[in-house]
Amino acid sequence: MKTHRKVKGIPTATRHLTVQTVVLPSAPPRANERRVQQVRKELGMSQAVFAATLNVSVKLVQGWEQGLRTCGRGELRLLEMMAKHPQLFQNLAKTSGSRR
Repeated sequence: MKTHRKVKGIPTATRHLTVQTVVLPSAPPRANERRVQQVRKELGMSQAVFAATLNVSVKLVQGWEQGLRTCGRGELRLLEMMAKHPQLFQNLAKTSGSRR
């Protein structure tokens, strides 16, 4: 390992600095009430399970599906991910088997 000379006030560098270009994802697509309901139904989730999976209230999900509320940017990204990778989200809400 090369040693670097010390400059007053700056510690000796122990790693090489690199420059990387990062391509950021484009904004997620907008979602209207039909899109939210479509994603939820494709996942086979009730409004309550869908809300719990997204860590939001059932009232918020109902508002989205009735067109009374709009999804925020983070929620839009999650909806996009849910549509592209449903198995990831279906695994979050597993059924316990038989009901009693």
